Amino acid sequence: ALSTHAAELEFDYYTAVDDENTADETGAGMIGTIGFNSATLYRYATVGLHQLRDNLGDDNAAVDAVDLFVDSFTRSMPTGYGNSFAHRTRPSLVAVVVRTDQPVNLVSAYENAVPASRGIVAESARRLATEFATATDQWGDDPLYVGICHTLGAETDETGQELAKAFGANRTFAALREGLRASLTERVNGN
Repeated sequence: ALSTHAAELEFDYYTAVDDENTADETGAGMIGTIGFNSATLYRYATVGLHQLRDNLGDDNAAVDAVDLFVDSFTRSMPTGYGNSFAHRTRPSLVAVVVRTDQPVNLVSAYENAVPASRGIVAESARRLATEFATATDQWGDDPLYVGICHTLGAETDETGQELAKAFGANRTFAALREGLRASLTERVNGN
């Protein structure tokens, strides 16, 4: 994962007291700091369906595996210091593209850091949409399936319009997975 903007490391200073110490002057049992930051991340993954089909030897199992991977990848969270920082934020945007040629990483959308002044999440989404649309147009791509699920507003605002133009209509996460499953099933059945 890559931060789409500049992220500064912060430090949480803490002390701990020994609850079992019966002395009058307990003091701190431990003093320490934990470094942390908060960032809008761009995460990218690719799955080679052809190789997955060969490895599993079963087309339906391969489609199931991709579906489960997309669900797990989307919902996965870092586990370190989960109780201290409660980092359980779901993704603001999930885009899925099925291609027949090669995987395409859109990380170059963030070559220049997103400034905080415009709203980091919305500007990050707009940059992703622009990068995808530009790459698709310039290379003459025709992906088999493109789907998006986001929480960034309606298709009537600037961000929603740009996302719809690049990735199509916003869907629920369940509908995104259903569309992906249908596209992959069609692909493995040779249609």
